[in-house]
Amino acid sequence: METDSVSTGLAVLDPVANTKGQKIAAIVRNGQNAFWTLPGPVTPLWQPSAFKGLAGDSTGRLSLCVMGDTPVIADAIELDAWAIRYATLQSERLFGKTLTEEQVTDRYNGIYKKPDKYQAFVKIKLGTDRNAPNYWDNEKNKREAPEDFTRCSLNCIVRIIGFWFMNTSFGLTCQLADAQVAAEQSASCPF
Repeated sequence: METDSVSTGLAVLDPVANTKGQKIAAIVRNGQNAFWTLPGPVTPLWQPSAFKGLAGDSTGRLSLCVMGDTPVIADAIELDAWAIRYATLQSERLFGKTLTEEQVTDRYNGIYKKPDKYQAFVKIKLGTDRNAPNYWDNEKNKREAPEDFTRCSLNCIVRIIGFWFMNTSFGLTCQLADAQVAAEQSASCPF
C-alpha cells in the first residue's frame, strides 16, 4: 500500500498582508491546517535562535535547525520542490506576474539547507508565544521544553503554515506543533 506524500492535497490561499504589512499566503490540506509528521527522529544542530536578537523574530518565533535521516531530508526536499512547482503555476496570483520556474527558484528560500559548513538540515520555526509547541515524554505525558535541544532526539509534528513574501524573495514557513523528546542526554560534569 502506497502512502500519500508530504505534499499531497496542499493548496495555497490568496496572499494577504499581515499587521506588519508583510504578504503571507496560508497553506491548507483539504481545507484544514496542513501538518507534516516527520518520518523519523531529528537532532537539533544548535539551540533554537532568532536572526533578530534573542527574544525571537518579529513574529514571536525562533529558528530550529534539525538534522534527520534520509526520509526526513527527502520529505523536506519534496516540500521545497512542491513549493517551487506550485508557485510557478500560480505565479500570476501569488506574485502579480507570470514567472518562469527558474525565476521562482531564484526567489525561493527553502526549508532544506544543503550541506556546506554543516551536514544537510531542515529549518523550521519554533513559537515562543501562544504558538509554542507541545512537548511530550516517551510515555506520552506533557513535559517542559528541553533545556538543551542539542542533547535531544525529537519526534516532530510540524505545521505547514504558508508562504511568506518579502521584496523579491519568498519561502515556506513550517512551525513545530508537537515534539516528543525521544532521548535526552544529561550534561556531564566537565571536571
